[in-house]
Amino acid sequence: MQFHSLLTIICLGLLSCNQDQAASTEKTIALVPLVEETIEAETIEEAFMAYPLDFETATPTAVKIVRLGLTHEAESPANLEKMSWLGLYQLDSVTAILKQVSPIKSIVFDAVVDEDSTEKTGVQIDLAESEGLLAIMHGPDYLKTASLTTPYMAKREIMVGEKQRFEFEGKTYELRAEGKQDSLIAGWDGTTHYKLYLAEILDGKTMHTTLLVSTLFFQEAGIRILFMGDLDNDQKLDLLIETSNKYSYAAPAIYLSSFAARNELVKMAGLSIFTSC
Repeated sequence: MQFHSLLTIICLGLLSCNQDQAASTEKTIALVPLVEETIEAETIEEAFMAYPLDFETATPTAVKIVRLGLTHEAESPANLEKMSWLGLYQLDSVTAILKQVSPIKSIVFDAVVDEDSTEKTGVQIDLAESEGLLAIMHGPDYLKTASLTTPYMAKREIMVGEKQRFEFEGKTYELRAEGKQDSLIAGWDGTTHYKLYLAEILDGKTMHTTLLVSTLFFQEAGIRILFMGDLDNDQKLDLLIETSNKYSYAAPAIYLSSFAARNELVKMAGLSIFTSC
């Protein structure tokens, strides 16, 4: 169990925030599930202490994601330019491509962390081609350059009580969201106890269900499906989801079918944290 490793990664990514912000963000990130178990908790503190995180089958760093622009030092690999990277690009509503890319890294002044202009710890990441880019990723060898077919998505955000069915590689899937919605507060800020599920449907019946995301609250942020398709070349569905529940950080997560255990559809294979404070 590498629970403390995840917390270390998260803490490093939050050094630029003040102590209260860092503690709050760390606790909410810990609610992103890697297993299908759920927990009942009345407070963030209770959930943080009790939520089960399982790294035995898939660790959250098996696939590393970096993003363009300015990031804090701990949020990007030190040897980034020596690593092999794939860019995931959405070409149109049903077509994407994975291709080799070469991110360019520059060390720059980080206005949040650096005390004066003589200190430079920020990392600026640039790419020659950025149009349509969804993610820059480094991972297992079976993530290769490929043209990808993606199922059509009428909606990228699945709110409480909503369902969306789609077809992929001859199978029917369903995304559905459960939780509580405040009648007086619209949108994500009024959503609590949110859970997003992926299910496989056969002859109208639910065969397998996997919990993708679980969080107690949202603050000026929301869960968004960035990509669905076959990333690991096994003719099964994979996903890229923005899992952040707070405005002050981004948390793109890769879910791969090749990491899934028996009776699971996918499992989280990569989770990267990028703070804005």
